[in-house]
Parts: sequence; structure tokens; C-alpha cells
Amino acid sequence: MPSEPAEILKLDEKGCRRFENQVPGKSRYIIQYLLKIKSPQLRIEKALRIIENFKKCQDEKKLLRIF
Repeated sequence: MPSEPAEILKLDEKGCRRFENQVPGKSRYIIQYLLKIKSPQLRIEKALRIIENFKKCQDEKKLLRIF
């Protein structure tokens, strides 16, 4: 995982728990998506959006549209 999103997950316990509860394919897809982003600032913004989306979901296995 890129360093920026990893740091964000360290600071956000609920978001980290939701990310870890995803099926492996979905978390792998999210990591690959973030790795494609070249700009560190944009990667942070996308990671924050994804983590906030995780926290909004009632069902921990579901993920709202993140893009």
C-alpha cells in the first residue's frame, strides 16, 4: 500500500477496521487504484474519500461508489 493511505489508516481506527473487513479482492483493487495515482496529494485526497465512504456504509462488506 502507498505510504500516504497507510498513514491515514493508522490515524483512523474505524476506517482501518472497515478496510480490513473488506474481501481481499476489493482491498487489493483499492490499493492498485491508489498506486496508479502519481501525485501524492491526489492520492491522499482519494484515500480520504475512500475511507470516509467506508465509514458511511452501514454494512461493513459493502462499499458505496468510491470514484
